[in-house]
Amino acid sequence: MRYLFFYFILLSCSSSKKTDSPKDDFDNLEHIFSSDNWKVTGNGTDTSYWYFSRLGNLAFTVYDFKIREGDSSINEVNHINYAGGAIKWIRSNETLKLVSADSASAIWNDLNDDKAAYTFKRLSDNNISVELPQGKKLLLTKTLSLAIFLARSRYDHIHNTHTFDSPLVQHKGKTLSN
Repeated sequence: MRYLFFYFILLSCSSSKKTDSPKDDFDNLEHIFSSDNWKVTGNGTDTSYWYFSRLGNLAFTVYDFKIREGDSSINEVNHINYAGGAIKWIRSNETLKLVSADSASAIWNDLNDDKAAYTFKRLSDNNISVELPQGKKLLLTKTLSLAIFLARSRYDHIHNTHTFDSPLVQHKGKTLSN
């Protein structure tokens, strides 16, 4: 009888599921996005940029912007935070709820439509694939740090050069001279 009791204890312990804390989920999101500037391309969209900035343990601010005439133009500012027992990405036209996250991927659902899934997968240190509802796909490519990126894009506009891409991207246009 005593062995049967220990067997049930072991069985119940092995079947208990570990749930991540909100901070663990935010740490996973930071591993995917980091506090970096990402070039967003794909699916016929105009090139834009998303800058993720982690604020404390339970928040991110996401800046969505484009470059116009060598300067940034913010389209919207989004917030990812923990509220009401869930991690939510509050965007101007929708709110997404985090369904799952690990160090390589995150799945979000539209708060008003559980079938509308948004999947972010870290492909490498420099690329994240994004699968949107209706099969649309985007690619996020890491660019230079935000401050350097903005300074270089302004310089490029003034001097008709093209230097703000990361070292991985081939330069176009007039090169810098000493």
